Amino acid sequence: MSAELYNTRELLEAILTSIDEGIHVIDTKGITIFYNAVAAVHDGLEITEVLGRPLLEAFPSLTRHSSTLLKVIETGKPITYKGQSYVNLHGKMIETMNTTLPIFVEGSLIGAVEIAKDVSRLRVLSERLLDLESTITKQKKSRRTIMAPSIHFRIF
Repeated sequence: MSAELYNTRELLEAILTSIDEGIHVIDTKGITIFYNAVAAVHDGLEITEVLGRPLLEAFPSLTRHSSTLLKVIETGKPITYKGQSYVNLHGKMIETMNTTLPIFVEGSLIGAVEIAKDVSRLRVLSERLLDLESTITKQKKSRRTIMAPSIHFRIF
């Protein structure tokens, strides 16, 4: 391997492992060839549970039709800002917002890369915020009812 190629590979790997987004790359056979630590944390898995394995084996709740990575391999077209929900190997529900892009080298499709944002925690926080808002609204209504001025009528 030439020093230039090695440096390029080393540089790309350093970038992909340090970026603050989940990065998952598969080849045209659906085998995971790169999976960074951020993706592993999002998915609740270990890198070793995914790397080198068929995508549908590592993520059994996905299908060829529901996986954005496999759709991009099939069509060769990017999918941007697509929500995806799936269950990981350990039964945990995962929700992500993905941008999935085909990888072409010299005009040939060689794989697909997915950049994933974990929205599971955002959904939980959003639901908590809505619950708090509902509780506050109920408390305000309760206070209005209790503190509502009373009207007295005199009948002559």
